[in-house]
Amino acid sequence: MEPSSVKSLSGPALSLQEHAAIARAKRSNFYVIISVAALLIVLAGFSRTYVVPMASGTFAGRPLVHIHGALYFCWIILFIVQPTLARTRNIKLHRKLGVAGFILAGAMLVIGISVAITGARLNSPVLMVGGLQPKQFLLIPITDMILFATFLALSLVNLKKPETHKRLMVLATVALLPAAFGRLLPMLGIGMPLVILLFQESIVLIAIARELIMKGKVHPVYLWGGSLMLVVHFVRFPLAATAWWTAIGDWLIQ
Repeated sequence: MEPSSVKSLSGPALSLQEHAAIARAKRSNFYVIISVAALLIVLAGFSRTYVVPMASGTFAGRPLVHIHGALYFCWIILFIVQPTLARTRNIKLHRKLGVAGFILAGAMLVIGISVAITGARLNSPVLMVGGLQPKQFLLIPITDMILFATFLALSLVNLKKPETHKRLMVLATVALLPAAFGRLLPMLGIGMPLVILLFQESIVLIAIARELIMKGKVHPVYLWGGSLMLVVHFVRFPLAATAWWTAIGDWLIQ
């Protein structure tokens, strides 16, 4: 037997690093908890504009919107299932669903950008936020997609580094949540941009605080990834109002 790996009777050999990651996941519910929190944020955020109207049969939208909603909902459910499988040591199924997840993510990127551009082209009132017109606000969902794709690609590169991989998957999913937060917080009477920004980063901030408390240090993924996300979220609204982006928005919605 190779000293760097342990043979599983039910599947391929796992490295000692992978076994250690599995053991840590089994002892902690943290990643399951934050995945469920992400689901609740999405359901609450889209409750008025999609969930309740769909349940009551009063939602009128293009088929592309329904496909978009279904794909993103499947991602959030997968985000719950995957850490649950890791925690219960069902790594074989975890890996199989991971392949399906990357295929799903590809479809999400295509549909997500298509819905954003179509909404801007139709001057959707949903995209009139913070004084921005739809073609200006288009920068927001596009940067969400860029962040999502970036963290997802890096997580694929780091499949053999479980501690890095799972944190990148958290960042990829958090990158999808601003749309839900942007709807939820105004419903709660929270409209200050800086406060909304803080809530958007809340899951990453909680993860960082947990690591500081439990380990006394923060994993580099959360440091550089969280910083990148914060900078993008902070600068994109003022950037969206510039003539430079307006010109790009005009070109995209032609």
